[in-house]
Amino acid sequence: MRNNQLGIKFRRQHHVSKHIVDFYCHKLKLVIEIDGGYPLKRDQKEYDKFRATDLSNLGITILRFTNDQVEKNIKEVLHEIELQVAHRTPNPYRGVQPLSRVIHKTLGADFHTTLDCSDISMCREFPL
Repeated sequence: MRNNQLGIKFRRQHHVSKHIVDFYCHKLKLVIEIDGGYPLKRDQKEYDKFRATDLSNLGITILRFTNDQVEKNIKEVLHEIELQVAHRTPNPYRGVQPLSRVIHKTLGADFHTTLDCSDISMCREFPL
């Protein structure tokens, strides 16, 4: 999660509302918490529940992992984080057909070519 490895900036040990969270992405309103390997006392469990409710009321989602998960299954942990980041990241191309499919529909199945769209005027020649 260092150096924007996921394409999104996470702040470490960041202050959110009245709480300090392990990792926070302001753009996605996403908190990642890594819980220690110690058994939680009743007070700690109640505080975690209060804290989760408080952050949730601010529109923040919390992903929680244990130290054990991070140490023994880092690939799965990173995959879950990547899924959450992808789910929350706006995709301007969602629902847009790839250009190759548009050209194929427009010009017919017999037409085979590669199109260099670095010159955008070339792309505009085809009616959509």
